[in-house]
Amino acid sequence: MTDLPGSLLDRVFPLQEEVLRRNTAEFKDRYDFISACIDLGGKLSIPDQSWETLPISQRVIFNYFDGDASSTLINAIRLGFQGCETDSYALMRVVLENLTVLQYIIKFTLYDEAYSEVVNKVRLGKRFSQKYSYKTAVKKLGIKDRRDRVKGSFSNFGSHPSPSRLAMSRFKIGDNDFPKVGVAINNPRTKMAIGELAALALFFVEITDDFLMACLAENAGAFHQRRVELESLYQSLKDNQAPKTSS
Repeated sequence: MTDLPGSLLDRVFPLQEEVLRRNTAEFKDRYDFISACIDLGGKLSIPDQSWETLPISQRVIFNYFDGDASSTLINAIRLGFQGCETDSYALMRVVLENLTVLQYIIKFTLYDEAYSEVVNKVRLGKRFSQKYSYKTAVKKLGIKDRRDRVKGSFSNFGSHPSPSRLAMSRFKIGDNDFPKVGVAINNPRTKMAIGELAALALFFVEITDDFLMACLAENAGAFHQRRVELESLYQSLKDNQAPKTSS
C-alpha cells in the first residue's frame, strides 16, 4: 500500500467500504440477524401519552443508557465487519457494561438514584459511584452466565494494550503477514467477532424488552414476541455454526 499514489486515508476509506460490503455479504445470515436486533431495539413504538406517564428519572435514564448502547454498538458492528476485531471488542466492552448496569437499574428500580447521579456528576465529568459500577451490577444481579468471561476477553483483546491485542494488529493469509490500517481484508478472526456482535445485539433487545415489561407493559406485547423470535433465530444460527460430527 505504501507505494500507491495518494494519501493513506484516501485509499483506506474506500477500502473500508469495500471490505464492509464483502463481509456483510459473506456473513449475511449474521448481518441480517444483527440488523434485525438493531432495528427492533432502536425504533421503539411507544405512544407519547404512554411515555409521558413515566417519571422523568425513568425516561432520562433509559434514554441515556439506550442511546449510548445503540450508538456504540452500531460503531462496534461497523468495525467488526471491517475486519478490525480488536477495536470492535473495545466498544463491545462498553456496550456490555452499559447494558448490564441498565439491567441492574431496571431490576431494582434504581432510576431515581441513578438520575440524581447523572444530574450531579455529568457537569463535573465524574464517573458513577461504585453503586452503579459493572462489578456491583454483576454481584447484585447474581449473574452466572458467560458475561464476565466475555468481558475479560473484550478487555484483553480490545481495551488494553495487551500482548494479545498487539499480536492481533497483524493477520496472516497463507505465508503472508499483513498489518491492519483501519481495515483488514480476509481477516480470519472476523467471523468470531461477528458472532460476539450477534450475541451483544440480542442482549440489547433483551434489556430493552425488560424495560418495557417493567415500566410500559401495555406497549411490550409485540416487542416481547419479536424478542422470543430473535432468541430462537439466534439459537439456530449458533447451531448452524457448530462443527459437524461424523455419524
